[in-house]
Amino acid sequence: MGLLILILGSPGTMARAQGEAPAAARPRDGYDVGAAAVNVLWVPFKVGICGMAGGLAGLVFVATLGAARNWSGSVLEEACVHHWLIDGDDLRPMPALAPPPDRPPGS
Repeated sequence: MGLLILILGSPGTMARAQGEAPAAARPRDGYDVGAAAVNVLWVPFKVGICGMAGGLAGLVFVATLGAARNWSGSVLEEACVHHWLIDGDDLRPMPALAPPPDRPPGS
């Protein structure tokens, strides 16, 4: 019995492993719904851009016999790695910046 507890862990450890209740999530709003709608067009567009960039990067890599490997890698990274899905925060306007503090005259 002791060996089984050592292998599986104590019941307290098992309870912590199951996780605690997640923090309250922000409610969905129009920006989240709009982002989901935009993703219907954005993801296929991104696939096309990634495919064309991959073909171009491969062609340049082969044509330069590998001398342009940094450029090819940069093209692939920019086209295929960054930002595949748009979320509501991407569409939500940024909060207004605080006005600069008033300066005393003469400073």
